[in-house]
Amino acid sequence: MKFTVDTVSKEGCRLSFISKIGHHEDTIIETPSCMMYTRGGSVPHLTLDMVQKIPHQSGIVQLTVPSFIEYRQTLDTFQDGLAKFAGLPAKGVTFLSIQDPCTTVPSGYNGKDAVSVWAPSGRVKLNATSFMSFERSSRPDIFQALCDGDTPEGCSKKRICKAVDRTLAFLDECLEQNIKTEQDSDPAAILGVIEGGDLLSERLRSAKETAKRPVSGFILDCFGESF
Repeated sequence: MKFTVDTVSKEGCRLSFISKIGHHEDTIIETPSCMMYTRGGSVPHLTLDMVQKIPHQSGIVQLTVPSFIEYRQTLDTFQDGLAKFAGLPAKGVTFLSIQDPCTTVPSGYNGKDAVSVWAPSGRVKLNATSFMSFERSSRPDIFQALCDGDTPEGCSKKRICKAVDRTLAFLDECLEQNIKTEQDSDPAAILGVIEGGDLLSERLRSAKETAKRPVSGFILDCFGESF
């Protein structure tokens, strides 16, 4: 995935575009922009004909792990990826996120080697191997590396440091497995996740360490209300 700055104004505003995106190398996305949020592959409360009338769509559709993790065995058998499974337009660019941003995630359920997501039937634990297996079956164009974002406002410095360490360890494992995928197919673009809660020192450490890895971009995750 390639990010190119097109224009920068005197005030510092910029116009840019993203190209060479995953399986859509010929697609160009202008930025700043926004993704289309979906739940189970559908935009909540809007019919497809209404969605098509929304102006200034970027063409990027957000899919979430909790919406589809229960269908991982079906996706393995289906073999054509999550976009086709959900009936999305073939020309659309898909982004796979670990959590559903519109759903409150219970705190205290992540561990050293696994992250919890909450499917309709309940809690599902994912380590780097099981998550990357699901990612390969889903075949998104862009995906978020596995991360520990469980740092609610007021949690301890020790917990925040653990979240950053775990997230970096998850990223290294995801990158290693994504490189192996390159030998067999076109890999998706992987985004590293910046954690650190409300501690600036940990945010900076997370950002500096993540930038050392060969990621295609970054996600700023888990900002507390006071940050």
